[in-house]
Amino acid sequence: MMEECRGGVVVEEAPFCPKHKRTRMKRIMGRYGEFWGCPKYPECRETISIQPKQFELNVSPFYLIDKLFLAKDTRELHEIFLQSESFYCIERRLYFPMTNNEQYHFHKAIDLMKNGNTADFVYEPGTAPYVCSWLEKEKRYFDLAAFIYFMYRVAGGLPDERIDSWNFWLRSRTDLWFKEYHLRNAILKHNPLRILDIDITDKEVFLNGGVIDLLGRSRGSLVGIEIKRKRHKHGLGQAIRYRSYLQEQEKKPVLVYIIGDGYPVDLLENNDPYIQQIGVISYVVVEDEILLIPWRKAAHA
Repeated sequence: MMEECRGGVVVEEAPFCPKHKRTRMKRIMGRYGEFWGCPKYPECRETISIQPKQFELNVSPFYLIDKLFLAKDTRELHEIFLQSESFYCIERRLYFPMTNNEQYHFHKAIDLMKNGNTADFVYEPGTAPYVCSWLEKEKRYFDLAAFIYFMYRVAGGLPDERIDSWNFWLRSRTDLWFKEYHLRNAILKHNPLRILDIDITDKEVFLNGGVIDLLGRSRGSLVGIEIKRKRHKHGLGQAIRYRSYLQEQEKKPVLVYIIGDGYPVDLLENNDPYIQQIGVISYVVVEDEILLIPWRKAAHA
């Protein structure tokens, strides 16, 4: 298939429909992947398969979230964030034209952060969403993730009524049709989980009627890691089953993590002590880079 360069980006040229000859086909995302389909469907059902391109994801060198994770208290959290490029990007909004409402919320957000009172506006209607929308508009997606994580650490959680907004802002922005094994391979290659004292030792281990994505060690404890392309809750049953099986084999407590997409409110605010012991991590993919967000460390049963 011919390819052309537009604005420095390689774009695959759409083929002509085998039936209509002069009609360009359009790219369609189907249940089992992408394919070329005729725009005159359903009259024309001609299709051409698209072979997925080989690619790999790389762990982003964006270290602000790691620094926020290691912060010992809210004072240190504020010091780290206020000295970051992410905060500078938020503050820069004040130099652009704004409505009176936007100006009020941005000034309030910045003043509260500088005064160490970020928790005061996390649950206030309007203020945090205005900041998130600005970072989204500027395409500062990792800065946006860091800001949300900063609010979460300072306030000890995020408002449930905005769960759709958090998931929207923490979504991946990439044209790559990546799968779970792409995420697993990136983690295996770069091991960003060292921030959690985890050393990866194995991948794709068959156990108890399933396959756990990664195994590792953390200060002498066995660690199992289940990766999900979508929401964390889809891996909860597997994580619990694998932990029980591994503990029987090890004869001692085992740590388990779930890596998934979006803000995992289902796990973070679940009062079941057994579920609260499961470590929770989110991923955000921008172009070909992956950023991990460690919401909660795993604990022993």
